[in-house]
Amino acid sequence: MSSSVVPVAYSEPIFDGACDAIPTGQTQWKRQRLATGPSGSFWAKAEYLYWDRTGAEFPPLVTTSGSGTARVNAGTLGDFSSVIFGGSDELDSQESGGRYSIGFWWDDSQDLGVEFTYINLGDQDLSFTARSSEHAILARPFFNTDAGLEDARLLAFPNEVSGNIEINADSSFQLFDLAIRRNVSSRRGTPVYLLMGYRGGDFDESIRIADTSTSLAGATQGVSLSSTDAFQVENEFHGFRVGLANEMSLRGLPLNAIPLFRGLVLAVDGSVSVGQTNRQITISGQSVTNNGLGQSTTSNGGLLTQPTNIGQYDSDSFGTLHDVSLKLTKRIGRNLSANLGYSLYGWSNVGRAAEQIDRRVNPTQVGGGTLSGLQRPAFNEATNDFVAHGITFGASMTW
Repeated sequence: MSSSVVPVAYSEPIFDGACDAIPTGQTQWKRQRLATGPSGSFWAKAEYLYWDRTGAEFPPLVTTSGSGTARVNAGTLGDFSSVIFGGSDELDSQESGGRYSIGFWWDDSQDLGVEFTYINLGDQDLSFTARSSEHAILARPFFNTDAGLEDARLLAFPNEVSGNIEINADSSFQLFDLAIRRNVSSRRGTPVYLLMGYRGGDFDESIRIADTSTSLAGATQGVSLSSTDAFQVENEFHGFRVGLANEMSLRGLPLNAIPLFRGLVLAVDGSVSVGQTNRQITISGQSVTNNGLGQSTTSNGGLLTQPTNIGQYDSDSFGTLHDVSLKLTKRIGRNLSANLGYSLYGWSNVGRAAEQIDRRVNPTQVGGGTLSGLQRPAFNEATNDFVAHGITFGASMTW
C-alpha cells in the first residue's frame, strides 16, 4: 500500500503541539525617520546664516553746507545744508552668523528628545569720519529749545574753525533655546513635534559720537573743544517657548524626477516665546576745553548728552520672540544630511541705541553752564520691533 504526501501551504498555521508555536503578541515596529529626523540616539546640527536685520533710525547727526553759506545758516537743517550722516536707517546690512544645535532622544522609539540651540548673528559695526580738510563747512545739527529754531555746532567754517567728527556704532544679536521635542503625530514616517522649553535672547547696541574743533580767529583763537556723546542699550529676553515642527516627504512631486533631488524632505517649524524683555539704557558724555596753553577743563555732557538725560535707566515689559523656518533637507549619507532654507525671527519691544537720542538741546547748560528753561535733551525711552531673517545652509549628523 503506497503512502501519499499532503503538501501544507505556508500560509496555513502549523501546530506541532509545542508551546512556542502559539503566537504570544503582535508584530512590533520602530518608527521610521525622514531625512531631518535623527536616526541615532544623538544629533548635532551646524548652519551658516546670511541674514538681513531691521535697521535703527538715526537722526541727522552731521551736516555740510555749500561754499558762501552765511555763518548763521551754516550746518542748520533746511535749505542751506545737506545731511552727510544720519536721517536714515543704519545697522541694517546683511550679516553672516551661525546656528548650532545638539540633542538626544530619551527613548528608543525616538518620540521624546531634548535639544539645545544657539544662534549668533555676527556683530555689525558702522564707522563714519568727516574732516575740515574734506568739507569747508562741517556741523552737528540740533534743535535749539532756547531760541526755538534749528541750530548747529560748527566744527569747520572758513577762517573761523577747523575740526573733525567720528561716529562709531555696533549691534549684536544672539539667542539660546532649550526645548523638549515630543512626537504628537500618529502617522508613520511623518512626525510632528511639539516644542516646549526656555528661550533667552540678547540684543545689544551702542553709538559713540566724538568731535574736536579748534578756533582759528578772534579772542578764542587756539582754543580747542573735544566732546563725546555715548548711547548704549542692552536688551535681554527670558521666556517660555512653545511651537511645532513638521517633516513632510516631497515624494511624488515633479522635483523628485531629478535624481539629485530625490528623497527631499520639507521641514517646517515655528514657535512663539512669551516672556519679559529687560532693557538697560546708558547715556554718557563729556566735553574738554583746552585753552591752548596746556590748561583744560572738563564738563559733564557733550552736545546731545547733558545732565538732563545722562544716566542709567532700567525698564522691563512683556514681550514676544517668535520664529518660523522652512528647510529642504536631503540625506547624503547614513548619518549625514544637508539642508538649505529660510528663517525669520522677530522680537518685540526692544530698545535701539540711536533711537534714544533727543536732538532738542537747551544750550544754556552746554559746557557746564547753568540750565535756564526747558530740560532738554531729555530721556524718553523708545522701543521698537526687531526682525532678523535670511537664508540658512548647513548639515546635521547623527550617532
